[in-house]
Amino acid sequence: MNKKGFTLMEVLAVVIILGIVALITFPVVKNISNENRKKTFRSSVLGMIRSAEMYVAANPTVSDTTFPYNTTDFKMEKNKMITGSLIYTESTGTISVDGISDGIFCAKGTKKDLQIYEGERC
Repeated sequence: MNKKGFTLMEVLAVVIILGIVALITFPVVKNISNENRKKTFRSSVLGMIRSAEMYVAANPTVSDTTFPYNTTDFKMEKNKMITGSLIYTESTGTISVDGISDGIFCAKGTKKDLQIYEGERC
């Protein structure tokens, strides 16, 4: 008898092993991807803070000011609109983040203590 090919049991064993490997690796890959998105969002918010700092430095007469981000001009991944605002407080010279969100993550705090949360609203 000439045996060519694989038996049904051998193919089934390979499929089961591949399924187990996929079940183990998928959550790990998803978590890494989510962490990278969170870091990207944080970098974007820090860029917004730097932009506001540059504006305040270029315009020394600016007093307490709010920089709103509630427009379709600022879109992130998958056309999520940026909402929220930056607040400049002249007495302390700080710019704080007041709930900037892209629909997936939300940021609050200052440049030194910026907190990123999951969810649309802080």
